[in-house]
Amino acid sequence: MELRFVKTNPTGNTTILVESPVEIGDQAEIAKILMRDDVLCAEQVGFLGAPRNPSAARANLRMMGGEFCGNAAASLAAFLVWRDGGHEKETKVPLEVSGADGVTECLIKRCGEEFQGTVGIMPPLRIETLRLPLAGMKQELPSVKLRGITHVIVPLEILGPAQETRQSAERAAKEWEGLIEDEAFGILLYECQKNSITPLVCVKTSGTAVWERGCGSGSAAIGAYLASLAGSSEANVTTSVTQPGGIITVETRRENGAVSGISITGNVRIVARGTAYI
Repeated sequence: MELRFVKTNPTGNTTILVESPVEIGDQAEIAKILMRDDVLCAEQVGFLGAPRNPSAARANLRMMGGEFCGNAAASLAAFLVWRDGGHEKETKVPLEVSGADGVTECLIKRCGEEFQGTVGIMPPLRIETLRLPLAGMKQELPSVKLRGITHVIVPLEILGPAQETRQSAERAAKEWEGLIEDEAFGILLYECQKNSITPLVCVKTSGTAVWERGCGSGSAAIGAYLASLAGSSEANVTTSVTQPGGIITVETRRENGAVSGISITGNVRIVARGTAYI
């Protein structure tokens, strides 16, 4: 099989966007192959298609598990600007993205050979505490349910020595598959003082659990969680979330004491475009 693709690097979260048409039932398995180190080596895969409403959106993006991904949306928007030879300082790119209702607005700024992408994200469906098995006991952990993906925030101090944190998270990921309803979920190892995350993103349909260098929806989850701690304040909350691949800035809007909208901003680089043979 020959597949046209573009590979991007949004804040370290290497992403493959498949331009060739692929049946939804085949996407998870094809994504798993493309992500392998001996094929295209990436952290995630999205599949492009014609928008359902071409008068409102420029393209349709479906992630390999049907989840929402802000980094992939920014990547697609940047790719469309790059492909079309756009040289404007700012370009608005409306997209249809899995895990989101209606149109997702992306603002792309060209910065030399790179792009800065700002993506609007729908507010969380729920911010709650889940009781989940971790490190040999039940833990009360904050979680943020976005459309298509749930992120669980795990403070690093409850996991013991640093060398054991990843192994504990990987063991937990296997246990949580049957406990978290979404097809995709993230375990965000969170260091409060530095406001930094190390994200493990699991997609059940493809059977993958990937330590991502950057996670857009995970950053949005942290922003929403921090905003929820502000109580009844109406002020917007802006925070910079550090992760292995860089920094993603999150702006969270509040109305009537609740999170009403989120946007994330990060950098995108077009790495390669070509044909994969699988």
